[in-house]
Formats: sequence, structure tokens, C-alpha cells
Amino acid sequence: MMPTTRDIAPAGQQRKSHATAICAAALLIIVALGTYLRVHELGARSLWQDEFSTWHVSRLGLADGLRWQPAVKMAPLYPTCLHWLTAAPRPTEWLLRAPAAAFGVLAILAAFWLGRCVADWTVGCALAALVACHVLQIEYSREARSYTMLVCGSTVALWLWYELVRRPRGIYFAAYVLAATFALHAHYLAGLAILSHGAWWLLVMLCGPKQRRSLWPLLALGITAVLCTPVVLRFFCFRAAGYSGLEWIPALSWTRAWDVLARLTYGKVWIVAMLLPALLVWALAACRRWPHKLFRAGRELCAGTQDMCGLLVACWLGVWFGLVVLSWLVQPALIARYALAASVPALLMPLVVAYRFDRRAPLVIALVFVLGKAPEWFTTQQVRPGFRELVEYLNANADPQRDLVALAVHDTSHPAAIEGERLGFNYYRLERLTVRELYLHPLAADANTTLLGEPRALYVVVFQGDPVPLLESAGRQIIPLQAGGRSYRQLLFSPYRLLKASPPSPVDSRLASARP
Repeated sequence: MMPTTRDIAPAGQQRKSHATAICAAALLIIVALGTYLRVHELGARSLWQDEFSTWHVSRLGLADGLRWQPAVKMAPLYPTCLHWLTAAPRPTEWLLRAPAAAFGVLAILAAFWLGRCVADWTVGCALAALVACHVLQIEYSREARSYTMLVCGSTVALWLWYELVRRPRGIYFAAYVLAATFALHAHYLAGLAILSHGAWWLLVMLCGPKQRRSLWPLLALGITAVLCTPVVLRFFCFRAAGYSGLEWIPALSWTRAWDVLARLTYGKVWIVAMLLPALLVWALAACRRWPHKLFRAGRELCAGTQDMCGLLVACWLGVWFGLVVLSWLVQPALIARYALAASVPALLMPLVVAYRFDRRAPLVIALVFVLGKAPEWFTTQQVRPGFRELVEYLNANADPQRDLVALAVHDTSHPAAIEGERLGFNYYRLERLTVRELYLHPLAADANTTLLGEPRALYVVVFQGDPVPLLESAGRQIIPLQAGGRSYRQLLFSPYRLLKASPPSPVDSRLASARP
């Protein structure tokens, strides 16, 4: 007896509800794992210099925070969130990092929704799992900086832009403007992703069918540019101060560029998996006049994939290659955290193509790469000694009668820059000791005369630079430091160093005083 429509409909609804239940359970597990990796012992690690800057700007008023030059390269959204979140003068490390962790979790949900809208829940869950367990995403979800805001805002903006170009509607228009403005106020380099959106749209306008052409995307880009003008002008006015904090970034090389791209994804194997499917899709789509059945089947298989792959390529390539161009023309800036807006589109592209071949393929790919990186999940949670432990060591070992504490100041370009170097001692307080500055810049040598002539030993705290030649030229020798029953030439408190210099020898002191 043949089944009737009444029999088939409940079976289809049952399968749909079953798939929905599996999707909800999978997403719940992924979000729970990603949340644990981001919030477990969130405050156990000490703050470091960039996080001290975030804390300092959050304590200032909005106008003063925008003018504080060491933070010019930091967009104002994250400190503003902290300013609204708490009025405590020295919030705990956990509270300072809480917004980053929260937006790290929201980025997982945004990735799921992007994958679901592009394909279905299998791609959404696969992409969410890749983002949840990505070492770089975990690392910057545990730091009081705005990189997870950048990832979350860029991911939402990517989905809304795709929908706005495909189906121009007012709701997508308004939502895209909000998401893109949010991303740009979280980090300036979200502008590279937005420029990539515009470049892809221009290509669609020039090469796509006439019925898909619309000026709504252009209007959305224009309004976003107007809303972000104050932030862009702020960086332009203080760009010299912003560039001065980037000298530590290595010079551009293609080896480094590939390494950054590998860190944004799941290694060099993922890069191959990202590039080859896109080339295959475009090659199959280009074979319109070839009569062979294989190419006709390939075109059908890739139907609807070409545009999405084009947008994903434009996004990751625009951000990554944009940083390459900036590093080449203006200032070296190619580091992984600055390119995080390229991470999600680079992770999604192989999943989209794999989904066209087999619906379960994205889940298999995600499972293989996530489990392969499982040993690295907890590397970012290792608590290494930091500035807090450095201050505790000084409080326990330094004698104010016989020792001085000196902070090696690398940047002497502006008083605010020196203030930025001191922020660690403003947050973690020394009990009985005062801090003096040891200027490493050659033009500031005269300012060190009094400090280097002190008859007491110097504990020198170093973040950048090498103070040893300066100390030895003043007749001071490096004294081994004791820790855990062993002697060390210097102690490492990630990313700071602590070393001790002996008092100047009498002969060198007399020579120094005899110099005109």
C-alpha cells in the first residue's frame, strides 16, 4: 500500500525537528567549550603593557582618552565599554578582560549564524567549532583588548553585506551600517574588511546580471564612512604617535606573510584547502561552453557558491594583502592580531565548497582540525610570571636602603609615552620602593646622570631595549638574581625582564664626576 500525504508530512516534520535538536545540542556543546576556554582562570595571568593602556584610558574621560597619544593606535570602543562597566579605580584583571571574553563567545555565535545562512546548520556548527577552538581566537579573548570585538563585528558585517547585495532591504541596510560602524570603532583595521566588501560589490556590479544591481550597498558604505569619520580623523591627526608604537614589528617578508596567514587559519594545510577549492569553483563556472557532462555537473554542483567564495576571498585577501601593502609603503604592521578580521572568512571558504560535495564534509573537516589542535587549546591558559609577579619579587627582595628600582624607558618622544611605560607600577604598587626612569634613548643620556651616579644597586625593569651597555658604561656590572635557589643573569616576567646592576665602582664614579 502506497503511503499517503498524511503519512509523509509527519515523517518530514519529524526529521526536521530531529535535525533541529541535533543542531541545538551541537551548538550548545561548542559554545560551552568555547566559553570554558575563554573564561577559565581569566584573571590568573598578570596584565601587560597594552592592557595597562586599556585600563588607563578607561579611567580617563572620553575627551582625555581620545587625546592620550600612546593609545592612538587603539580604537575607543573597548575602553569606553570598561568605563561604563565599572567605576573602580583599579578593577581586577578578570573584570578588565571580561568584555573581550564576552565578545569572543559572541563571535562563535556570529560564526554559526554566518555559516547557517550561507549553507545550513552543518556549515554553521563546523565554522563555530573552528572559531571556538582556534588558538588565536582564544588568546585574544583572554586579553583586555578589542580584537574579539573586531572579529565579532566583522563576521556580522560580512553576513549582512552578502544579504544586502543579494536581497537589498532596509533591515539589512541598517543592520550592516551598525555592524560595520561597530567594527571600525573596535579597531581601525576593520576598514580593510569594509573596503574588501566594496571591492567585491563593484565586481558584482560590473560582471553580474543587471537585475541584481542596486545602489543600496553604496549608500551603506557612504553612511558608514560618515559615522566613522571622527575615529579616522583622530588617527590621522595623531598618526605620528600611532606609528611610533609599531617599531617592534619586524620588516615585511613573504615568509612572515605566509606565517601570519597560517596563524589566522589552521596552518599551511588549511591555506592549500582554502585556495584550491576557490580555483576549482571558478574554473568549473568558467566552462560554460564545454559540452562535456563532467563540466555541466560541476557547474550545477557549484551553483550559488561562486559569489560567496568571491566575497570570502575578497575579505581575507583584502585584509591580509592590505596589511602587506601598508607594511611595504608606510610602516611594518603585518602581525596576526591586526589581521584577525580575515580569520573567519578564511576558515569558512573551504567549508562552503566542501558542503557542495557532501553535506557532512564540513563537520568532518572541522572535527579533524579541531582535534588536531586540541593539545594547543590550553597553551594560552598557562599562567606565566608577569608584571604582578615582578612587583611581588621586588617587594620581597629589594631593600630601600641599598637598592633602587629603575624602569627602562624605551620611548622618550613625549611625556605621555613615558607615562605609558609607568602604567604597570601604577596598577601593581610597590610597598616600600620608589621607581625612577632610566632613559635608553641616546639623546636622553644627560637625564640619566643622577640615577647612574647613585651609590645603590639598581633593579632595572625592561620591556623593550637593552640597558646593559648603558649600565656598563657607567661602571655598573650585572649581578645574578636569586630565584628558586638558583642564580640567573636576568629574570623573565613575560613579556618583561628584570636585571640587577651593582653600584658603580669608585674609580668610575670619580671619572664620571671629573668629566665636564
